[in-house]
Formats: sequence, structure tokens, C-alpha cells
Amino acid sequence: MATCNKPIIGSWYINPEGQFAKIWGVVYENGRLNKIVIQQLSGKRFCIKLENWQSLELALYPLAPEQLSGSYSV
Repeated sequence: MATCNKPIIGSWYINPEGQFAKIWGVVYENGRLNKIVIQQLSGKRFCIKLENWQSLELALYPLAPEQLSGSYSV
């Protein structure tokens, strides 16, 4: 699995262990993307440098985790 080069704010990603992470925001310094703010399912947020983001094994996830409950309305 490889991380997409550019993080998409509001999108969910999943790692090989099945842990979800949402891109909460990004930080630009001198007009360049420098850091990514990631939010875990627990709500905890942390900031990582772009170099670290590019080394993560994440894949874009098509649904938000709350949509996985299996409950469907007709």
C-alpha cells in the first residue's frame, strides 16, 4: 500500500493494520505544504511532517468509518 502523494482534507485513510485516520488539515510554510494534521477515530489529532506522511503505508478509504455499521435505512 502506498500513500497518495497529496493528502486530501476530509478524506479517510486506512493502514495495513486496519486503523483509520482522517486528514483534518494541512500546514503551509513559505507557500509550500509542510505538515499534515491527522485525526484518529478517537478524535485525537496530531501533526506530522510531509516527509513522514509520504513514508506511511496508507490507502485512501472510500467511506467514513461510521458508514461501516451495517445499518441501512430503506
